[in-house]
Amino acid sequence: MRSESFLSRMAPVRPRLLATGAAVLLAATGCGGYGDGYNCYACGPPVPTNVPNSIAIADLNGDGVPDLAVATTLDQGLVSNPGFANIILNSKTAPGTFDTGVQYSITGGNPSGIVATDLTGSGNLDLVISNFGTGSISVFMHGATPGTYMPALNIVTGGQPNQVVAGDLTGSGSNRDLVLADNSPAGNAIVLVHDAANPGQFLAPIMLATNGYTPSVAVGTIATGQVAVVAATYDVNGNNGVVTVFVETSTNPVSFAAAVTYPAGAQPQAVRIADVNGDGLPDLVVANLGPGSDGAGMSGVSVLLQDATRPGTFLAPAGYQTPFGAVDVAVGDLNGDGKPDLVVASYGPFPTGAISVLLQNAATPGTFGTATVYAGFGQPLSVAIADLNGDGHPDIAAADGTSATVMLQNAAMPGTFANPVQVGN
Repeated sequence: MRSESFLSRMAPVRPRLLATGAAVLLAATGCGGYGDGYNCYACGPPVPTNVPNSIAIADLNGDGVPDLAVATTLDQGLVSNPGFANIILNSKTAPGTFDTGVQYSITGGNPSGIVATDLTGSGNLDLVISNFGTGSISVFMHGATPGTYMPALNIVTGGQPNQVVAGDLTGSGSNRDLVLADNSPAGNAIVLVHDAANPGQFLAPIMLATNGYTPSVAVGTIATGQVAVVAATYDVNGNNGVVTVFVETSTNPVSFAAAVTYPAGAQPQAVRIADVNGDGLPDLVVANLGPGSDGAGMSGVSVLLQDATRPGTFLAPAGYQTPFGAVDVAVGDLNGDGKPDLVVASYGPFPTGAISVLLQNAATPGTFGTATVYAGFGQPLSVAIADLNGDGHPDIAAADGTSATVMLQNAAMPGTFANPVQVGN
């Protein structure tokens, strides 16, 4: 699928269709146990396994309680495997407890990213899944019953879409446009502008060339009047990690200025836009898998503060270490001090992986303390933050195990969390 860095060969891991770049961890061909891409362990007939790749938190049924949606691969040991959207509804009467997941089949192969957004202005949330294996997205329109979905519609995007995010690129006031991270060797940020005449449909893809593996994108305002698409990118050897910024120059038609790049870290896997130092200027937060063939850098998270003297540009990254294999990051105020903190998902160490919490240093805005590391359930690949049990304290949800896991915050000790609990099976 893609080349591997030495990190992916350090230890065998359970098979995952982890569409996140050069350090992809795949089962050895024909392996029914687990593999490192070169060797097969506990081999036998392939046993289908649910592999959760991406998670979104949103109120899917409109009851005022946040639910979970997980893009999940049904790993059958194939190059391109089927999958589904796993809809895990939260309990209205007992928030923080979850129903058994309901599965909706995708239209393509190797689902890798998911986003919840209202595509038609109906007031209900629809779902979009990026299908890495088939160069497409699956669009699930909200059904007649709250929290249910119609059969997926297939839209061809090209490339190998690893992640999908929603944003407003047309100035419509709603997040109906989509941007996908094309993690093919050539690499692109793929922009799908909504078709105003046909709600829920999209115009022809706009390809913004990144010239490298592109596992993640973000879209949003980066400075006054500047909307941008930001992509995390690195080369075929896992080196030269950068964030590539495309500033929008027109909303009708949608167009962008030439790309500007900034150093990020070692094999960047996820990028987020957030004002972490409270100066009113959004910054960039990047999860870095770890060193490529050059051995430079580390696994963890990089923070690129915006340069207040030159709005729309970014300073050199400050790095913070986490366990190896960092693949995703979420940003939110975890301990109630009014300052954004970070949560990082890592597929190492074997066999659990890890969830790392980095609280912001109160005395030094935009800097973070040493990571507090919680063992994962079975290699988390995606994280999100929201108050899941209604106690006023943000919690953590992850695409982990065979569906999703939830880490509820310890209310008596802000910024600390209980061990993960599997939900949605």
